[in-house]
Amino acid sequence: MSRRPEEQNPRIGGKTKTILLLSLTPVLSSLLMLPLIWTLGLTGLSIMRGASIAFSFTLTAYFINKTVKIQIDKKALTKTLTASTVMAATILILQQILPDTHLLPLYILVGAATYIALIRTLKVLNGEDIQLLRQVIGERAAKHAARILSVSGDCS
Repeated sequence: MSRRPEEQNPRIGGKTKTILLLSLTPVLSSLLMLPLIWTLGLTGLSIMRGASIAFSFTLTAYFINKTVKIQIDKKALTKTLTASTVMAATILILQQILPDTHLLPLYILVGAATYIALIRTLKVLNGEDIQLLRQVIGERAAKHAARILSVSGDCS
């Protein structure tokens, strides 16, 4: 005998309208921003896609937070956003100084090096993060990641 969805998982039971809203919102926001493609071309498409993803993520996080309490480490979030912003600014400046599409690998390497250096400097990660990493990617890879990121985790 088949059970109804709300009997299988009471947390999502009766949330069909919410799930439908979360599924249709990115489509609707993309349709509303279609004129950006006509005026800005591929840049407009990128803006449209990015805004659609950000809007969808925000709505999803809001509705999930109403069902399951999510706790966000605001200190780590701030440090990560700082590292990301500095990385993006570094790449943009590098692209202005050396504007060449053939230098994409250089942009990627400089961006990664900047981000890793800032993650290390700001001490974003801790031993708990390395423990989680060990569970996800395995002992050896987590040990290398801990060494690269200068995190003392119980990875021996």
